[in-house]
Amino acid sequence: MRSRVRINTPDVISEVIDGEVVALSFGTGSYFSIKDGGVAIWQLIEAGADLQTIEDVLADRSAYSRETVAGWVRSFVDELRKEGLVVDGPNSGMSELPEAVLSDGIGKPVLERFDEMKEMLLYDPIHDVDDTGWPNRPGDTG
Repeated sequence: MRSRVRINTPDVISEVIDGEVVALSFGTGSYFSIKDGGVAIWQLIEAGADLQTIEDVLADRSAYSRETVAGWVRSFVDELRKEGLVVDGPNSGMSELPEAVLSDGIGKPVLERFDEMKEMLLYDPIHDVDDTGWPNRPGDTG
């Protein structure tokens, strides 16, 4: 059986902007920039590819050895799991190759994490209040 992961929806949303994936985790309040080969891996996961297929597709489109690309994929997917962006489990199965993997020259994936908006992204003004109501958070003095 081939190993599969899927995007951790609905806790994670993402968008491709100018060749970069920007992903937001509502569970942690962090947002992420995914670049280079990571864009192709992310889009292949979204498209329903299993990990073996991701390795095969990227190795065919890269100047690097299959072993190098397979190591990148495994390491990158482990990072995505650690950050809670993907989870193990079935997905729909791949129907067609995403745009990011149709060109040659795919390189090492890059994942960057940003936390400076964490408090704002995790703040829930409807439920995160005390008896004084909004806009007072529990423990606020004022």
